[in-house]
Amino acid sequence: MSIVKNLSQRIWTGPACVAVLALLVVLLTLDPGESWPQTFEGPGITLDEAFNVQVGVYLTKAIKSYGSLLILEPSSAQEIFSETGYNPDHPPLGRLWLGVFHELALRFLPEPGVGTSAVTLAARTGSAVAFSLTVLLVGIFTGKHYGRCAGCVAAVALVAMPRLFGHAHLAALETVLNLTWAASVLGLAHVWGERTTLPSLKSAFCCGVLLGLVALTKIQFVVLPPVVIAWALWHWRLQAVRPLVVWGAAGAFVFGWGWPWLWLNVPGNLLKFLGTSSFRVSLKCFYFGKVYWDIEVPWHYPWVMFVVTLPLGILLLGALGIGVSRRQLVRDPRLSLIALAMLALPLLFSTKVAVYDGERLFLPSFVSWAVFAGIGGSRLLEWLAQHVRRPTLVLAVVLVMSLTGLFSVGPYWLSYYGGQIGGLRGAARLGLEIDYWGQSVSRTMFKKLRARIGENGDFRQIGIAPSLHALHHLEVMRQNRIFDDCNWSLAAFDVTRSNPAIKHVVRFERQADGPTAVELQAAGFTPAITIERQGVLIGALWERLRLPVDTLPSASE
Repeated sequence: MSIVKNLSQRIWTGPACVAVLALLVVLLTLDPGESWPQTFEGPGITLDEAFNVQVGVYLTKAIKSYGSLLILEPSSAQEIFSETGYNPDHPPLGRLWLGVFHELALRFLPEPGVGTSAVTLAARTGSAVAFSLTVLLVGIFTGKHYGRCAGCVAAVALVAMPRLFGHAHLAALETVLNLTWAASVLGLAHVWGERTTLPSLKSAFCCGVLLGLVALTKIQFVVLPPVVIAWALWHWRLQAVRPLVVWGAAGAFVFGWGWPWLWLNVPGNLLKFLGTSSFRVSLKCFYFGKVYWDIEVPWHYPWVMFVVTLPLGILLLGALGIGVSRRQLVRDPRLSLIALAMLALPLLFSTKVAVYDGERLFLPSFVSWAVFAGIGGSRLLEWLAQHVRRPTLVLAVVLVMSLTGLFSVGPYWLSYYGGQIGGLRGAARLGLEIDYWGQSVSRTMFKKLRARIGENGDFRQIGIAPSLHALHHLEVMRQNRIFDDCNWSLAAFDVTRSNPAIKHVVRFERQADGPTAVELQAAGFTPAITIERQGVLIGALWERLRLPVDTLPSASE
């Protein structure tokens, strides 16, 4: 009993329990297409997962072939990073993380049996682990500096955010970025958090290494150096210059050393990487009922999306935490850095920088909100202790109610909207995007399709829309076991070049891109199967029972 009591009083115990439980739940809800039918359903194969998994597997195999140190030898780097199998559109760390867990999952978990060397389901375990580590890190940091209750609430708050929880199921870079971002920002806040203490060069070097890891994950790291420099100079004036130089030099060294592709042409490749957003294909964004090109989205888009995609309870707890800390936000280095890190990315995307896909590009900002939610939860408990008989129970009810969003839209968590706008139904009324990444092209959709048209019979070509790149339909087909025993194939569908042989189209509700429901109906399609959450359509199978008049053969033919 004394051991249990001792553990219960440790700062890390509560966050560790939350993190482990979150990991188990995510691992049991990863499957996109009956690869592991004994587990619960996960989101369908989303648009960008194929790129991340393929490059991650490529890098992992390269390390196995060359060795972890020889991969950094110049001639080896020339062979590996100039090959066509390597895509340098993002730094390597996030994809390597996914690739390592891809190999581990295939070794220790049941063989999925998918006929491809890059198994999305296996790589998704990397995001699940990164998410649980982020929960643990945020919970321990908040608990150490603001009390055990704050740490537990912060950990639960992170899990209760369905958009973060949903990304933890995807073989994408966002969840790994959240982890490295949290480690870098909270590491700085921890070791440089006392205004009376000058940051040591040793701590500056260690924090610089963490900055390098963020830079090796995704380009969003570019907002951290100006934020940290301004923050350090504000609190320590010129005394901060030497630690900042060490911090920046360590980060630059780790970034350059950890990405051998840069060595092949240092100035050219560095400029190419930093200019990635300028040379990519433009995307459309659906916002308040209108379609915008990504650089034309109104400035308030990131701020609105930040507020409306949080559960109402977590939104209020975070607001309370900011409210009770408002006098310290300027004076206290720790809180001011956490607040600046939260604001940095939305501020960036309020400019003419391209923004799209809801909250995805500024997802690390939610890490800071979880810390403030923890502070707010701790203060709420203090107030409840003075006014109700069972204050802990009341706080627990608030947190449990905040977790209900995970069930109301699952496994399509990227479609979640908070109660402050009436949930998903309110978002649909306001004209906000429903499914920006194709998560509703799921195993439920294909199981219903199989039940409707049968497994055997003539060859069937099934369209998938919107079609935003040439690999998506191929990956959906490769990663769904249903195609192993059905005489089907998937094809990208464009209603303007409609193939009369396609009688079924699976459409996910990305409203920024066509075909629209009106266009499908004009082409002779009617909805046959729908996937809904909270009464809102997320995806549908459209079936063509007739051809439109202008596509029918004429009598002369």
